[in-house]
Amino acid sequence: MGINVNAPAFGIRSSSQFVTNVQGAVPLLGMVIGLQRIEQARASYPSNKIEGCIPLKSSSSPYSMQHCVRGLIEMAGLGTLIVIVEIILKGIDLLLQIIGRFLLASMITVIFIAQTLFEATTRIISYAVQVFLQLIIKTPVIFMDTMNLNY
Repeated sequence: MGINVNAPAFGIRSSSQFVTNVQGAVPLLGMVIGLQRIEQARASYPSNKIEGCIPLKSSSSPYSMQHCVRGLIEMAGLGTLIVIVEIILKGIDLLLQIIGRFLLASMITVIFIAQTLFEATTRIISYAVQVFLQLIIKTPVIFMDTMNLNY
């Protein structure tokens, strides 16, 4: 049951994080998880060292405060609300990804059809120009194989 304070406290980004968040949603277990979360976030904060008159601080995790807030919420027994919101948001995210991929596939199909129609139209126009030139010049024009639409 490891809590990674270098990862965001809110949201579902891995299965182990999801399991920890669900455990934090259970009322009594949530108090233990919340306390562990706060302890690990506190441990990531550097201690202030003074060298001369300048306090030296090494950087802490940018997500430490988020873990403290989530730990307090879990200790208060409200972790279930956060997990429900996270599951809903993850579902919306997956739905948007599916819709995006469907639209991308549709656009690729439309582009392929448009390209095929453009190529066929170009071949027909090329053939029509050759026929028109043959009628005007009244000499045989060597036809290129433009009407061979089998490709």
